[in-house]
Amino acid sequence: MIWVIIACIIPDLPWIMLKIGISSDFFNPYDLRLYYTTQASLIFCMTLSGGLACFSDKPKQVFFLITGNCLFHLILDSIQIKWANGVHFFIPFSWATSHFDTMWPEHTFTLLLTVFGLFFLIWVWNSIICGAAKLKLHSRSTTAAGLLLVTLYLLGPLPFLTTLEESNFYFINTLRKLESRPGKYIEFDRAHYDKESNELRTFSRERLTIVGQQPQSSGRVSLKGHFVTAAIIHVDSFHLHRDFRDQASVLGLFMACTLLFQSLILPCLQFLIKKKDHSNE
Repeated sequence: MIWVIIACIIPDLPWIMLKIGISSDFFNPYDLRLYYTTQASLIFCMTLSGGLACFSDKPKQVFFLITGNCLFHLILDSIQIKWANGVHFFIPFSWATSHFDTMWPEHTFTLLLTVFGLFFLIWVWNSIICGAAKLKLHSRSTTAAGLLLVTLYLLGPLPFLTTLEESNFYFINTLRKLESRPGKYIEFDRAHYDKESNELRTFSRERLTIVGQQPQSSGRVSLKGHFVTAAIIHVDSFHLHRDFRDQASVLGLFMACTLLFQSLILPCLQFLIKKKDHSNE
C-alpha cells in the first residue's frame, strides 16, 4: 500500500519542487517551469517509478503498481479544465498537451474524490504501518539500473527544455519575450489575482495589470486575453476558482509524506542506528 502512496506523490513532486525553486529566487522561473513540466510527464514518472522499484523487495510488481497509479493520477489531471496547461503523456515523442476540459479543478467530483482519499488514508493508516514496504538491494546490475533511472529522471529533462519552450507550453515563449508581448494572445492557469490593485501575479512572480473583464474578488483565477502592452492584459474571459483545492492538496501531501516517513524512512533510520550501536559494542 505504501507504494500506492508514493505513486500519488510522484506526479506532484515536480510542482512541489517548482514552488520551492521559485521561492528561492536562485533559478530562472521559466527554465524551472520547463524542467519540472518535463519531469511531470508520464515517461519521466515511469522512469522514477522504475528507479524506485529497483530498490523494492518485488521490483516488477512494484514498478507496474507505481506506474499504473501515476497514469491514473495524470488521467484525472487531464480531464480537468486547465487553460494554458495540460498533461504530457508522450514526451519526448509528442509535445502536445492533453486536456479534455471536462470540469474545473474545484468541481464537486474532484472534491468528493479528495475527501474519500483523505478518509481512506486515515482508515488504512495503521495497516500500512504494520505492512510497511521493504527496501532491498538486489544484484549489482539491478542496483545500477535503479541508480541510472533516478539519474535519468533528474538529468533527462535538460536536453528537452528548448523543444518544450518552442511548443509555447504555458505560453512561456510568449512571456519570456517582453518586447514582442503587445498584441499576443495569452492564457493563465490559476494565477493569483488581487482585486484591490487589479493585478495578476504569475507563477514567476511577475505582476501584470488587468483591463477588460475583471473578477469580482481576489483569489485564484484562470483567464484568456491578449497583451495590450508588455505589462497590461486585456481579459476576454476568466474563471475565478474556489480556494479549497490548494488546502486539500497541501493536507493530502502532508499526510502522504508523514505516512511515508513513518512507514519507510523512519524504520530505515532505526535500523541504521541499531546497526551502528552494535558495531560500537
